[in-house]
Amino acid sequence: SLTGRKFPSTWQTVREEVAVRKATETCLKFAEFVGMCQAHGLTELDTTTLAAIMNEIGDFVYFENAVLDAAAFEPGDCPTESNNIIILQPEWLAKAIGFVLEDARASQQADGVLTHQELKRIWSAKHYAADLHPYFLWLMEEFYISYRLNPDRQSLVPQLITATRPDDLLWEPGGSAPAGERELSLICRMEQNPPPGIVAQLIVACHQYRYKAPEPLDRNWQHGAFFDRGPHGKALLELKDRELWLTVRHGYPDFFLRDLRKTLEKRIADVWPGLDYRLVVPCTTPLCIGRFQLGGLQAALRDGDETFRCQECFLKIPIKPLLEGIDHSSIAELGHLLETLQANQKEAFSLSLDLYRRLLVAIGTETKEAPCMFTLFPFDVPGAMQKYQLTLWCEWPDSPHPCCPIGSGGEGDYIFERPKEWYVRISPYLSALSKLLKVFVPIAERAGEVLWSPDAMKTWKPDFDLAEKAAPLVPGEAERKFRLPGEEKMRFEGEGLRAIHDVLQELAPKKGRKWAGLEQKPTRSGEYIWLCPKHALEYDPGLPNMD
Repeated sequence: SLTGRKFPSTWQTVREEVAVRKATETCLKFAEFVGMCQAHGLTELDTTTLAAIMNEIGDFVYFENAVLDAAAFEPGDCPTESNNIIILQPEWLAKAIGFVLEDARASQQADGVLTHQELKRIWSAKHYAADLHPYFLWLMEEFYISYRLNPDRQSLVPQLITATRPDDLLWEPGGSAPAGERELSLICRMEQNPPPGIVAQLIVACHQYRYKAPEPLDRNWQHGAFFDRGPHGKALLELKDRELWLTVRHGYPDFFLRDLRKTLEKRIADVWPGLDYRLVVPCTTPLCIGRFQLGGLQAALRDGDETFRCQECFLKIPIKPLLEGIDHSSIAELGHLLETLQANQKEAFSLSLDLYRRLLVAIGTETKEAPCMFTLFPFDVPGAMQKYQLTLWCEWPDSPHPCCPIGSGGEGDYIFERPKEWYVRISPYLSALSKLLKVFVPIAERAGEVLWSPDAMKTWKPDFDLAEKAAPLVPGEAERKFRLPGEEKMRFEGEGLRAIHDVLQELAPKKGRKWAGLEQKPTRSGEYIWLCPKHALEYDPGLPNMD
């Protein structure tokens, strides 16, 4: 949107000063850039905006990071002395990364795992200053080249993994799924040769689902990988010629497959926007190699067609089963399914979380404003006002949990008053959320026995009991049937969530906007979630300690 517009004179002066330093220096600390901007009267917002624009137009390489940037603006009030770094010469950074990928000793690690001491050896041998090593590793993660297996000791570099496909894979797509599970596959078919590194980038993007089996290589190879999402299923990613397969097995595989698909589409949009590809669905006829374009199936279904003829086996294949779990708008019975699932069915856990994420995506930008998952208890008091107790939850995708024991008065537990008619305004969103929690909470409690520590379960078990009891506490109009995201604009749900966010804005700390310590983080699929400090580290571990 700024193309063709002139920079303000003070901004242009900063650009020129950076250009002078670029001629003789390879990088500078973000704090130095801030100092240059402040010398010309630029505000904090001006400075961060200018940095983002200069990165976008190629003046330098800069990844915004709230924690690292904070030290540059508030050095005396920042818990860490670290600050961000700006790369003035991208070729210099590319060489530093290239030395890792080309190192003879590193390339012998068939599992792609490098100790951070090994990385220090490589960069020290090339005469890079030791204080730059943590930034190099952090930037490798920002470019989806590596990810940390533990905070300070090891990282996985997928491009160094063996190219040999394991002979004993856990399972192959199209085989027999275990009893009680379904298998869903979606194929990204590319019209030209796949871009180099597409599988490696997706392995990094999905690193939190790394398959953690004791077998060597963790079932990763140059063209494929297995992912384990615990109670939400297992997945196989594999590149076959020009087809990238995404296959998930689970009682309700839709949730995991949706995340994988959105992650893939976002990486393509961010890194290879000109890639010509189609999302296709494999034919369900045994041994058939037929493919159906996803867009074609959706158009046929909208036109009232019930079948689509395969151009390989020439059979008419029912459309709805092909789209199940891939095209959510075609599954009109999902809301009913949510209400009828038994609480002891493991797919209810994934289904409820899937619908919650779809609800927030349908509502739109509200997810960026403030946390969206909470438990709300009304207390009747005399007069026109009503008292409420609101407890925020960490929205960790695989195991949401309360930020503090409900009713404890701890950080994340808020008491406030509103007119009694305010409840009517929030009830549409509360209705949707409560119906999901009603299914999710009992399953989460059982999942917690595996996902969380015994001490955490002792703390949170009463909260799960309270949240389950609170789920039906929705008045009047909010008792209507759950409406699926995508069937309408979700206007009423959005208004209800905005009313909650208005309250949170009043309760927000004066410095920053971290309710209960929750941090807003973008997911690899492009959505936003609010995470507790522990789970926020999974998305942004900050600079490593490589000493």
